[in-house]
Amino acid sequence: MLINDTLHTTSPLRQRIRDYYRISESVAVDQILPIAEVNPRARSSAWERARKMVLQIRREQEGHRITVIILINTVIIFRARLEVGPQFSN
Repeated sequence: MLINDTLHTTSPLRQRIRDYYRISESVAVDQILPIAEVNPRARSSAWERARKMVLQIRREQEGHRITVIILINTVIIFRARLEVGPQFSN
């Protein structure tokens, strides 16, 4: 055995960790999953908050997107004028 101490301790947290140290994976999964489940109300609240954040980010980026589109169109027009030649530009 790697440990010479007894597997009992006065610390409840340490004792709980020691109790679960060598349990099988299937037992661990059966015990951990119910604890890890998020209740529907909390999940719904998180989804709603995330949705609002995404919508806010999209609203903030809309102005930047329009600016980029205008910039791209300007570059395209400028390149087209260069390819046609200065005699046809305004």
